[in-house]
Amino acid sequence: EKVPLVGVNSSLKEIIRQAREVARFAEATVLITGESGTGKELIAKSIHHLSDRREAPFIEINCASIPINLLESELFGHEKGAFTDASARKAGLFETANKGTIFLDEIGEMDPAMQAKLLRVLESRQIRRVGGTKNIDVDVRVISATNRNLKDAIKGGLFREDLYYRLNVFPIHIPPLRERREDIPVLAAFYLDKYSRAFSRGFHEISADAIKLLSAYDWPGNIRELKNLIEKICIINQGPTLIAAYLPPEISGTPRVPQTELPAIDSIGLEKALEEFERATIKAALVKCSGNVLKTSEMLKIPRGTLRYKMNRLGL
Repeated sequence: EKVPLVGVNSSLKEIIRQAREVARFAEATVLITGESGTGKELIAKSIHHLSDRREAPFIEINCASIPINLLESELFGHEKGAFTDASARKAGLFETANKGTIFLDEIGEMDPAMQAKLLRVLESRQIRRVGGTKNIDVDVRVISATNRNLKDAIKGGLFREDLYYRLNVFPIHIPPLRERREDIPVLAAFYLDKYSRAFSRGFHEISADAIKLLSAYDWPGNIRELKNLIEKICIINQGPTLIAAYLPPEISGTPRVPQTELPAIDSIGLEKALEEFERATIKAALVKCSGNVLKTSEMLKIPRGTLRYKMNRLGL
């Protein structure tokens, strides 16, 4: 599967160049840094797909999501009877990823004792299953990622300096979306096309007002937040144009449709103009309430039955 790397920003182009460069060196460890939601996993997958390891597995694990006492078994496997629930031998993710790539996400959350064991694996290229007595050779490229400042973690005694230098052979930093705003319209268009096709919504464009609002927003959740928003808009609304009224209040500043997007009253008459305004207002309220009809009716201060009637009448 090809991983999309979408954007026009010069820093993104440099990241893609770096990914292509390091992909040629099958043994080099890579450390990807950046805020949550910037696409660190996409870069890791790209390095794998661009490398000679592409036919072998790409295995990912979030180091923060697995309890400390289970992480060693997940990574290195265990022998039967190694602990109470070990009813059979199990291969770890390093063995599963042999000849391929293992992606250690949120490496900064790894327990220091586990860090020491990972360091030994990186140095020896061998793992030992929990409860086992023999070393097993593994040929795996390690790519790790973190949204933490590992140098600060080292100073605080939370991260091993020797492991940091082992992981940081080839560093790649991904800037947050607010530092590459020219990529926002490109990414929004990419995800609009993707989800409009997936949900048969008929979207073909984003209005100028909506683009302006999307580009001005700081996106604390970065690309993940933008992706989720466009997906939600496509679930709730019909195309052909994504207008500002579909955007949530934290982006649009108001749940109402901007005046510039109201139809010209002199061309369609007051009754039709009011109907269009009502449609846009209800759509905006539905977006804010994540499609929940009861919450939307409460926001609009009308009975739920009245809202359903209006939605049916307006084709929502």
